Amino acid sequence: MNFKFQLQANVTEIDVMIPAKFHNTLIGAGGKMVQSISEDCGGVQIKFPDAKSKSDRVILIGPSDDVVKAREILLGRIWEYFINLTRFPALRCNRH
Repeated sequence: MNFKFQLQANVTEIDVMIPAKFHNTLIGAGGKMVQSISEDCGGVQIKFPDAKSKSDRVILIGPSDDVVKAREILLGRIWEYFINLTRFPALRCNRH
């Protein structure tokens, strides 16, 4: 069996709909947060759309288990954001 084919056989690509207003938060300063998530998830590629597009579609590419883990982390970060707003309503001020 072709080794290259074996590597590609387990590669999954999924779309995750994440509101565009959260993209910068998830990318982090200098891309550090998204790099960290990628590294923690076996090098999954995390592709955010161009900011001008206003698209919510984030693409994750990599081994199936790692892609699922990356999706959970990204969505979990958004959930944490909302939990913090609920606990600390003052954080809502001056947020865009």
